[in-house]
Amino acid sequence: MSRRSKRTRKLREDSPVASSSSSVTGEATLEETNSGSDYEARPTRPASKVARKTTSKTARASRPGTRRRGKLQEMLDMPLDVILDICSHLNPKDLLNLARTSRDLREFFMSRNTLPFWKAARLNTEKLPPCPSDLSEPAYANLMFDAHCHNCLSKNCNYVYWQCRIRLCKSCRRSHEVSSMEAQIQYQDVILMMSRTFINVVPSLNPGCYPGDNTYYGPQLAEFSAAFKKTPHDSRESFLRKREELVAIAKEDWEQLDYYIYVSKDSRSIELDNVREGRREAIFERLRQEDWQLEIAYMNTTHGRTRYERFARLPEVRKAQALTPRIWNNIRQPIINFMHDVRNARFVNARRLTVVKRLQAMHKLVAEIVPQIQRCTLSSIEVALCIPEVSKMLEADFENFDAQKFQDVIRASIPEYLEKRAQYARKYFEKLFRDQFGVDASVDLFALAVAAYFKCACCNFSVSFDNVLHHLCGSGSITKPETMSEECYNLINGHFWNQRVRTVEPFRSTFDRMAKVIEACGLDVSTATTQDLDRPDIRLQCIQHLSDHYIPIMTWRTAVCAHDPGTSPTFLLATEEQVSAVKDLEPIAEALHQASLASDREFRCTHCDTTTTPKFSKEALMAHLKTSHDIAEPVEDLDWKDEHTRLTSPSPVYLVSDKRREFPDDWNTQGYFEKGVAVYFEFESVYRGREVPAILSQNPYFSSDV
Repeated sequence: MSRRSKRTRKLREDSPVASSSSSVTGEATLEETNSGSDYEARPTRPASKVARKTTSKTARASRPGTRRRGKLQEMLDMPLDVILDICSHLNPKDLLNLARTSRDLREFFMSRNTLPFWKAARLNTEKLPPCPSDLSEPAYANLMFDAHCHNCLSKNCNYVYWQCRIRLCKSCRRSHEVSSMEAQIQYQDVILMMSRTFINVVPSLNPGCYPGDNTYYGPQLAEFSAAFKKTPHDSRESFLRKREELVAIAKEDWEQLDYYIYVSKDSRSIELDNVREGRREAIFERLRQEDWQLEIAYMNTTHGRTRYERFARLPEVRKAQALTPRIWNNIRQPIINFMHDVRNARFVNARRLTVVKRLQAMHKLVAEIVPQIQRCTLSSIEVALCIPEVSKMLEADFENFDAQKFQDVIRASIPEYLEKRAQYARKYFEKLFRDQFGVDASVDLFALAVAAYFKCACCNFSVSFDNVLHHLCGSGSITKPETMSEECYNLINGHFWNQRVRTVEPFRSTFDRMAKVIEACGLDVSTATTQDLDRPDIRLQCIQHLSDHYIPIMTWRTAVCAHDPGTSPTFLLATEEQVSAVKDLEPIAEALHQASLASDREFRCTHCDTTTTPKFSKEALMAHLKTSHDIAEPVEDLDWKDEHTRLTSPSPVYLVSDKRREFPDDWNTQGYFEKGVAVYFEFESVYRGREVPAILSQNPYFSSDV
């Protein structure tokens, strides 16, 4: 049997826990049962029937230097003022844990005489709100500081429902939560007897919401309904008023109590973060002593930031516990293994930065060389990937690198590469024509008019051979050179992500359209040249718009590019009278064309994403390059691109039927007359005394005019 002092036995005798029965008045007392609190009147443990025998182990435990159990029991023999002084240095959670150490201590701290101890502990906690009037000090401490669910006793239950005076985990709330609609259906008889809802008589789990969205704790609803039904009819109104008062008291301070828990959790989180930071700095100091300074400095850079974040997330590093020599010996090896990975990453990053510096020097040198070469379109990514000598030097000799030799190699390689690229383009198109159309090998293909233009498969526009390697759509990716590492290849593509590589593969021949135009001009497709088609007496008329009583007259170049790519217009050779009638209109159409190019010509910045960057006028482009990229003297094809690489030509001039003079406001032709590119013409005079082509004689509009 354990020894008991007279004062302890006297306290037990005076305690109402042992002498009084459970309260039935409904008022909250220190000894009442409260769900999940320390007020439960636990049954006293019966005395052992057989006295404990002293064994050799207990004898050894009582020897000096060995651990002795039950030392806190001696606290009950201390004077009350000493215990009060001790409790004034504790917080309610410490006092709650102390009361749960043994049955005797619990019995002592749960008595009314220890109320000053609980108040002293509560006042010792900074900014802790006062105890609610409907709760005792131990119940308040249990609700505020004990992080166990009151229903399933699971740990780390961090949310308190203050109006219900209960702490619940998520699963228990989901299983015991009753919505307002469910409560009305389940307890319909109680609501009819009360003539009111549960809003003001049962506390809500979600205070502050719309009244119709209230939810209740199921056991409290059941307890209230059972108590209401047991209450006599003449006492039910007073019972409800008392319940309304209790709920009103619970509603008064729930926001203040909830805010304290939120702030305390935040302050605790900050405290733990400070401990982790101190542990991290202590680990860094240990690593510096083992010559890992460069790796630590790398983790603090932009490139090594991800490594630092991974380091901070290591279980050995993020633990909220101060570092000691013993702890360091236990966690040293995993951290050293991680630092070896950081060292490898640092070496890779150093090589990467070296390659980037060489790419920047190469780009600057290319910007100086390209303007000196006439009609040159070349991007830095082509120089880096398509010239083998440059590709090898980009990632070679990291220790001993000759920058001057690198520049000399670039200067010598660019003209040779441009010549090889042009030869490849000529061979590609020659093979395209000779394979598909059987052009003889002795004939100069590019001297023929049929090979003057090529069609881009991306935008479907016609592009002259001189502009094939300048066309914006003619771009593609470059395969990795065999001598280059995958890392360097990805680095180059990432560094020059907004640059395009001009290729000829997207282009197709325009043989069908060119053959139709050449045959309409009355020439042989296999022998006609561009000089033959440029004769001033050769003009074409397009009878596609004949139904509108006007005929467009145009050069062969306009016939190739002026119509939509998907259409198939029909061309006829214009007569001498038609050519003579539009002779004075063609200079006007040419002037309008040049003015349109000057005002509507669009340019694109090569330093911005080509998929999202808008097109600029020349003045706006120069301002953009200066303000956004700090480039005062931009270079064409390196800093900006001309969007008008496709074939352009003056608009046609129009011959309008003389019979349309009666309709000067005809919207089909009014705009042409305002621009000065249309003239009235007597269609009868064109084929007077001549044979009318079959395609015109079958047209009712032309027949009516003739």
